[in-house]
Amino acid sequence: MTDVSAWSPTDASNNTAAPAGFPEGMAPSGVNDSARAVMGGAARWFELINGKLTTSGTNTITVSATVAPSAYVTGMRYMFKAGGTNTGAATINLSSLGAKDIKRLNGTALIGGEIVNGQYFELVYDGTNMLLLTPGDRALVAQTTASAASDVTFTSLPTYFNKFRLMIFDGQVGTDNVAIYARLSESGTFKSGASDYQYADIALVRGSTVTNVDAVAGQIVLANSIGNATGEGFDAELVLSRPSSSTVCQFLKGELGAINNANTIENWQICGNRTQGSVVAQDGLRILPSSGTITGKFQLWGEI
Repeated sequence: MTDVSAWSPTDASNNTAAPAGFPEGMAPSGVNDSARAVMGGAARWFELINGKLTTSGTNTITVSATVAPSAYVTGMRYMFKAGGTNTGAATINLSSLGAKDIKRLNGTALIGGEIVNGQYFELVYDGTNMLLLTPGDRALVAQTTASAASDVTFTSLPTYFNKFRLMIFDGQVGTDNVAIYARLSESGTFKSGASDYQYADIALVRGSTVTNVDAVAGQIVLANSIGNATGEGFDAELVLSRPSSSTVCQFLKGELGAINNANTIENWQICGNRTQGSVVAQDGLRILPSSGTITGKFQLWGEI
């Protein structure tokens, strides 16, 4: 069997005996074998570099080519579709050639979340390790489209991300003149006590009116007075930093743009966190209206 990696860039040097090459004056009976070998080699190369194969496993990753290559090739790139999301350091074993550590380009081990289930990732073999060329420094954790829901909730946040970014599009409320809240969970329980959160918001309203909100409450207020008439609603981008930390305070911060119940544009700048004597890891995020229902598109991204 011959492969692209064994061929010479110099045309005249591809003259080994059939089927590995086309020697001068070769027997006619060998031409078809060599031509088929070229086609097979090109197809094997295409399969390995174009994401035609799906891996198995999360941290101990395996993948099998249709025809197993004879060896890893230094400098060769490989692209696969991930069959799982890594949660820490990872290895890959291609067609039982042997497990190779997957490293970042700086030579450090993966920490989790760089390879995401269902997404494509590309590697290059440096002679010792597989270097990840397409690290998933930002990965889509979950997305949902809510329709007249009481809330939108994300639970069991992966601990290997340093922060989460929530994008809200086409937000609408079912009741006029309501607030939008955010709540966090600890060990699967969302907190809603009267003094569980502290937050400071600044609302910039058309006409240069500035409203400062500084409070301790049972939720973080993202905006007030959202309208539900045609053309009224909100979009938002929120960041939850260091949610799994037990030593550094977590913050939920970001911006929310809205058309309020007076059909006036507002821009809310938000910063809030849990009020507590010690830092506790947060493992869930919930968005809800002060009353009624909420509608919109919600995307939660994890970032390393």
